[in-house]
Amino acid sequence: MAVLLYELCKSQAFVDGNKRVAVIVLRAFLHINGCRLAAEDRELARVILRTAASNQKERAQVIIDLAHWLEAAVVPYAEEET
Repeated sequence: MAVLLYELCKSQAFVDGNKRVAVIVLRAFLHINGCRLAAEDRELARVILRTAASNQKERAQVIIDLAHWLEAAVVPYAEEET
């Protein structure tokens, strides 16, 4: 999931909207897998912008950081019901 988010943020697949597409794909991926993002919009924006602005040489560390952030920010739907 972290690699997917990183690659979508860093890619130039579209003329505009690459970061927005990354967020939409992330939320869709989580939804399909029974989870949601519990982070606030400001925090999500900060993470996405930092990822997009990161240096390619830092790829491995940025992905590790994303994985740790996602681990804390992703909540299964089932946990919300209890």
